[in-house]
Formats: sequence, structure tokens, C-alpha cells
Amino acid sequence: MSDRLHVAVDLDDVVLDFFQGNIDAMYREFGVYLSKEDVTTWDDNVVKNFPWKDYGYKSWWEWLKQRDWLWATFPAVPGAIGGLNAMRSKGHYVECVTSKPHWA
Repeated sequence: MSDRLHVAVDLDDVVLDFFQGNIDAMYREFGVYLSKEDVTTWDDNVVKNFPWKDYGYKSWWEWLKQRDWLWATFPAVPGAIGGLNAMRSKGHYVECVTSKPHWA
């Protein structure tokens, strides 16, 4: 039996700081400050509950869809890249996986 592992790693908020990236973009665009510490669940959080309609959008996803390039600008979670590199340097097969809308 091989000691080599096949490791599947999610991208959003595991490797990529998804919510902080969104919060930073919202600050740049709307001048609002939201705290990532206030994001405690996927279904009920400050990004999704932002008053999108007041800014001309039906939802966060509509706003993000019009900025499909934005995902690639989000910062890495501190330590994530080092962790991935450490696993790879030990011979493990690391595969990044995610579930995104078709437009992302």
C-alpha cells in the first residue's frame, strides 16, 4: 500500500479567501465596510444579506456574475499555499475542487 494520498481541497474559503475577496470588492465599489468575522454561515451572512436592491442588484450572485473576473483576484487564505506545497513535496497528489456557477 502506498503512502501517497490523493487529497481533494476545496477552493472557496479553504485556499481562496472567498468572503474576504467579496468584502474587499464591495468596499472598493460601494464604500461599505463589512467584517469577515460576521460571516458565520453560508445561508445567513453579511454579504448575502447586504441590501443589494438598494444598489440596483437582485442579489449578491447577480452582482458577482457581472464581475466574473473577480474570483481570480481574491487573496489566498494565510498558510494555504504553503500547506498545498507541503503536501505536494511529500509526494501526495493534491487536486483543487470547487462547485461554481457555469459563469464563474
